[in-house]
Amino acid sequence: MSHESDQAILEIYNRTQFMVRDEGGRDIYFTVGDTEYPDVIEKKQFAIITAWNPMNGKLPVEENKGRNNELEAVLKEQNLHYYPSIGICGDHSEESFTVENISKDDAVSLGKRFGQHAIVYCDEEGLRFLFDGEH
Repeated sequence: MSHESDQAILEIYNRTQFMVRDEGGRDIYFTVGDTEYPDVIEKKQFAIITAWNPMNGKLPVEENKGRNNELEAVLKEQNLHYYPSIGICGDHSEESFTVENISKDDAVSLGKRFGQHAIVYCDEEGLRFLFDGEH
């Protein structure tokens, strides 16, 4: 991918709203491009991972839902603490999962397994995107 297309994708990612839940189970929305984050973000270690639209390609909704069902089966099999989430940018949305207390390596591995160009990750180093191939 060219640098220009990477930059365009990053701009879209930075405008995308993601969701985590606070300790009371309330949905908290944020964008990675924000300059300030809700307090709950700084207190959690999590990844937001989807199986939709691998490598930013467009698949039919039913195929994306099937892929996300496969991802959920893997999350269950690995006994990870997760819940349904979503990424929203304008009129486009993708179903995903917020996976709490997952290591960076495990999160990156899941992203790669499901063909994702990037995942959202938060730990003591902060909130950021991890791109395919990053560790």
